[in-house]
This record gives sequence, C-alpha cells and structure tokens, in this order.
Amino acid sequence: MLNEPKQEMVQCINTRLNVATVHDGQLYSNLFDNSHSIMLTINPDTGEILDANNAASKFYGYEKLELTQMKVTEINTLSKEQIFEEMEKAKTNKRNTAYPVDSPYPKM
Repeated sequence: MLNEPKQEMVQCINTRLNVATVHDGQLYSNLFDNSHSIMLTINPDTGEILDANNAASKFYGYEKLELTQMKVTEINTLSKEQIFEEMEKAKTNKRNTAYPVDSPYPKM
C-alpha cells in the first residue's frame, strides 16, 4: 500500500494524464477540422471515407455526412485499381499520402 503523499502524487499524475489525453484529442480534432488542407481519413482496406475536414467538404462539394457515407473511389478520378495500389503503398509506408489526387490545376 502506498503511503499518503505517494498516493496523492499518483492520483495527481493520473489526473494530469487524463487531461492531457483529452487535450490531445481536442487539439488533433481542431487541427484536422480547421485545416485549410484537404484531409480525409480513409479505411485502406475498403476505401470507405471515415472522416473529412471542412476543406475536403468544400473541395469535393459534399457535406461531411455525405462524404462519410462514400468510398474514395466515388470521388477520385483514378481507377479503382490505381487507388487501391496507392493505398497499399501507404499501408507499407512507401508513400506519405494514401494516394495522389488528380487535380484539374497544373502542377507547379
């Protein structure tokens, strides 16, 4: 059994860890949702869109709820085969992004 000062210290550390965990989740959510970069969270096995930020919603022209009921193959101009090849590369860390997005804008 811990003596009283040590038990209070353990409780204090646990409380701080719980607050830090909640804060990190809120920070991640704020960074994801408020970013001007187009971001989607995609299940790499099925292609289902799990989450989308506001920038993605504006870019693709769908509400967030609509996007999260779609698969990435429905909004990307690459073929299904190309999309799944790129997602496989992302799963094996051969690419920093899940797949390239074809853009109508010229490459810089």
